[in-house]
Amino acid sequence: MFEDTASVEAFLESLLAAQSGLGLQPASRSYRSNFTENYRALFPPDTQNYSADILQASQEQYKEIWVNGEKFEIDAGTLHSAQALQGSWATVCIYLEHWRTEAALAFAPKPAFSELRQALVRLDTEWADFEMKYINELIKIECHAKNHLVRAIEAEQFLRAFEERPWRKKKAVWCPEYIRRIRLFLASLAKLNQAANPNCNGRCDLSADVLLNAMKITRRCKTAGRTSGAEEQQAVARALFLYVTKPLGAMRNYLTQVKQVMEQVNPHLCQNEGLVERLVELEEAWQGLGAHYIQSTELLKEFSDVVCAIRHAQKIAPSLSSMCESCDVNAFLVIPRLLWLRGLAEPSAQVSIFSNLLPHRFLGPDAARTGKSGLQEDLGASPKVVRQDKWGSDSALSTFVQGFEHVCSTLMSDNSSAASKVQEMLIQRAVTGSEDKKLYEALEPGNRGQAEAAVEAFMNELETWSIELQRHNPKDWNQFIAMILKGLSEGVGEACIDKVRTASSVRLIEL
Repeated sequence: MFEDTASVEAFLESLLAAQSGLGLQPASRSYRSNFTENYRALFPPDTQNYSADILQASQEQYKEIWVNGEKFEIDAGTLHSAQALQGSWATVCIYLEHWRTEAALAFAPKPAFSELRQALVRLDTEWADFEMKYINELIKIECHAKNHLVRAIEAEQFLRAFEERPWRKKKAVWCPEYIRRIRLFLASLAKLNQAANPNCNGRCDLSADVLLNAMKITRRCKTAGRTSGAEEQQAVARALFLYVTKPLGAMRNYLTQVKQVMEQVNPHLCQNEGLVERLVELEEAWQGLGAHYIQSTELLKEFSDVVCAIRHAQKIAPSLSSMCESCDVNAFLVIPRLLWLRGLAEPSAQVSIFSNLLPHRFLGPDAARTGKSGLQEDLGASPKVVRQDKWGSDSALSTFVQGFEHVCSTLMSDNSSAASKVQEMLIQRAVTGSEDKKLYEALEPGNRGQAEAAVEAFMNELETWSIELQRHNPKDWNQFIAMILKGLSEGVGEACIDKVRTASSVRLIEL
């Protein structure tokens, strides 16, 4: 851009005034009627005006323009017109400089008045010629640059047209044509994401398999039976499905709306905030933990178990329900404790979840049998002391497991404490904290002091492991806790989830 654009604009206005004062006939600007709406606003068809941007473009004479990662070459005819305009511009500037000087130099006599008139006419003609070619080039480039968005809009309409057919929904879900249209739509979104989403990775592999696999597993849960466990898993699967696919619904709504205002879309797609915001949400959902869980029967089963365990904890400690519903900060401290308590009580029910959240603590299936780390075995080093449990965990986690077993045995040594009561006591302590003075009143006085000391020591250790669960991979943990809240909200309301993720409803044929 010019260093002093205002001065350039003022000079261009004075040129127009001079042409008008001299009674010069301007070149036709009728070509502007064919410009797009945005450019017609800048270059009215019935007005002769000069823009500093046009003058600058004729000076720079770029041979190529990059938009959305694509190179567009400027036509040779447009570059030739730019050179012609610059020639006319230089001539007018020289003539005006000579007319400004009171006494013309001997080697550069003052030009005749007729020559100045001709120079101004030629300038206007060359200006109009370059403006027409250059703006038409930009319109063509902008149209091509929006193609990724246009194709996504068309693919969404193509999918929507199928969904709105008056068919029975159950018959339509696995129709090959429906699946084909889903794949076409996701493929168009992947290309759009690659071109317009610099805030994430701009991935081009937003596979339709994420959606299709999620639909299959959710449907499988729905047809699994009417047992309480199956119904619970179905509810959690649907909640998780909605959590993953809501950004897709928001994207579809955006495409429907933006279709009406394509003139307002910036051809540099990454500069459209609404579009980028929805693509970021979509990519994060497609590459995130939720998509991973909803595509795995085993992880979905374990996740459902976690949600059931927390709901059970809400019955034991009712204050937990209000914490979760209001997104109280204490809920984010309590949930990792409850996750550990469930995993420690039923290791086989949570092995996949814990090994995903804390992979560095798990040595693999071979380590669970041999008590050795594969790396140490290869190096010939002394193996870690690893408890041979179902987790195959490292020595630190194994010690923590032993601490849990110790506190359980200490509490169960009290004749009044069955295994279920022990678990309820630990859950109550994890939720209410050390301020609950009535927690240990049910224990026999002779064992109360020893049991309380054992529980408090374990809870202090539990807090350390809860913090590690949250901090090892904060991004995954934040997604996991949002998924938990989504699972808990099924049938309860979604006020809390709206704080975690706000998105439009999903438009897909119901499963």
